[in-house]
Amino acid sequence: MGTKQGVILISQIGLVIINLIIIVFGIVALGIGIWAASTDRGYLSISGDEDKNYDSVAVLLAIVGCFILIVGVIGFVGVICGKRMIGRIMLIVYAVIVAIIIIMVLSGAIAGYAQRDDLKDTFRSDARKTLDETPTRHDYLRAWNDAQRDVHCCGVDSFHDWLNITWYDNNTTGAIPLSCCAKVGGCSGDFITEGEATVSVWNKGCVDEIVDKVSDQIGTVAGISITIGIIMMVAVTMACILGLCNKKDSYEVV
Repeated sequence: MGTKQGVILISQIGLVIINLIIIVFGIVALGIGIWAASTDRGYLSISGDEDKNYDSVAVLLAIVGCFILIVGVIGFVGVICGKRMIGRIMLIVYAVIVAIIIIMVLSGAIAGYAQRDDLKDTFRSDARKTLDETPTRHDYLRAWNDAQRDVHCCGVDSFHDWLNITWYDNNTTGAIPLSCCAKVGGCSGDFITEGEATVSVWNKGCVDEIVDKVSDQIGTVAGISITIGIIMMVAVTMACILGLCNKKDSYEVV
């Protein structure tokens, strides 16, 4: 076996292995995205603005996983088809798509990770607006109650955010919703008073808790994206080698 044939064989085997890895990554990302999208995360509705779509991370992950899965299959078929015209065409398409994906994935991962702090500031501002409007918007009050029960938090930053809000009736201040209750046996009455709050309510604000959950998902997406980007850099190099060699030589797929 000559040097050229050795390079072809190594590139061929390497590309098959890499595309199998890419296919597995695609399936995993698709599965995680579908699971996250189908999980009830109503706590995000305290932002009050559906247009901002804070819940899009899970959907994005599922779409990325599906796309990566398709690309992996294209690359795999391109290698298996070998010197045939369809194989050469698929390797060229594969190399071009992978090069584009590398640029998009890495830039998207970096941008998403860098904007995590902006997400928290925006979410805090939106959440404070909906909390202030709970006296007149029962849907916002319901969203806050759901979020506080699910996430085990209270208010935007703490229970103090509820003290000047007349959510219970038009005259009562200093009332904290029962959904903030942290007692094992529950809290009695229609609401929690300020005097009871220090021992009865969750001591963490909802914004920090919720954004941490979303940031973890963003971190997962960024980590998967960067890993796939690195793998694809190797894959596109091998695809180019095979594509060039297939123009002049034939080889047997192992």
